[in-house]
Amino acid sequence: MNILLTGGTGFVGRNLTKSISKEHSVFCITRKTNVSLESCNLILQDLSKPLDYSKLPVNIDTIIHLAQSPNYKQFPEKALDIYRTNCDSTVNLLDYGRIIGIKNFIYASSGSLYLPSKNPFSENNVVNPIDFYNLSKNISEQLVNSYSNYFDTTILRFFFVYGPNQKNKLIPNLIDSIKEGKTIYLNSKEGMKFTPTYIDDAVAAIEKSISLRGNNTLNISGNETISIRKISETIGKLLGREPIFEYKEGKEVNYIADNSLMKSLLQINETTSVEDGLRKTIGY
Repeated sequence: MNILLTGGTGFVGRNLTKSISKEHSVFCITRKTNVSLESCNLILQDLSKPLDYSKLPVNIDTIIHLAQSPNYKQFPEKALDIYRTNCDSTVNLLDYGRIIGIKNFIYASSGSLYLPSKNPFSENNVVNPIDFYNLSKNISEQLVNSYSNYFDTTILRFFFVYGPNQKNKLIPNLIDSIKEGKTIYLNSKEGMKFTPTYIDDAVAAIEKSISLRGNNTLNISGNETISIRKISETIGKLLGREPIFEYKEGKEVNYIADNSLMKSLLQINETTSVEDGLRKTIGY
């Protein structure tokens, strides 16, 4: 099978490429000129600009769209780049897929689209984007759904993906804070409760989605719900350091996924335990 991948130089993309290139031919769109990806055919394109179809292959079976703007936190200064990279790229890829006759389109979205709740989120929960980045993801989801009459579509809402060599995300930031003796702030006794996803499980979900038929939206997460306090204590145990906590009054915010649809449609029943995932991430 021939697969076109965006976001191949990112954390999830690099891990995915290593896996799917064993059985598939992979073409990776990137705007970086100084990168190399093992077993991937690089295509130089800037996704914030119109696609140059002359540079793209025409015999693609599946498009996997992982790319997002690297400036997603810089609103409003980088609003145009966020919108063009996250939204314009999506509709450009969808229409390219329609023109060449792809079989399916897989889009990487986020569990942060949901309005924070004490209860687990199912895919039927109303989404309520709280910032410009999440609004762009929501728009892209709607664009993907609008093309479902032309090919199979799958939207994967990932919850807190983590693993080795990741930077500037929740779990690596917690690891760094505990290593450096920095304070971890909690908005309640336990802090936010969430369902982290180890990178191997995220990759497995994407791979299994390649053969999924129909129009689907799935939460992707690990099976364990854990609090910021508990995961910090687990990290501390692995590092041999005591986490430092401080309570700052605030609204209780939880991001807990109901992943039952993932289990039934993708046949992923067992996921990496948080402790095992942290051990692999830290390198112990």
